Amino acid sequence: MALSVVDLYKTVLPRTNCRDCGFSTCLAFAGKVVSEQLPLKNCPHIPPDLLAASEAELAAQYADGKWLRRDLAADALKWAKERAASLNLADLPARWGVTSRFLS
Repeated sequence: MALSVVDLYKTVLPRTNCRDCGFSTCLAFAGKVVSEQLPLKNCPHIPPDLLAASEAELAAQYADGKWLRRDLAADALKWAKERAASLNLADLPARWGVTSRFLS
């Protein structure tokens, strides 16, 4: 099961807002861990066995791209390149309603 920000906050982090991780709250830290792959070990208050299990779960969800922050411009460019590569240029005039008299 993938760890959401809330799951990580409720079941893994100590919820003390101690700031030892560099963030003002445990919830803020959880958000960065889930969406930007910040190392969970930056929280020094997680028991080693829970840390290992949680890191394994996070690694699996990172590999699947689940809940990671996405670069929308890069996604749009990838989509446009794929779409353009699949176009048949000979079909474009007909798709645009251009008749043969304009092609000469």
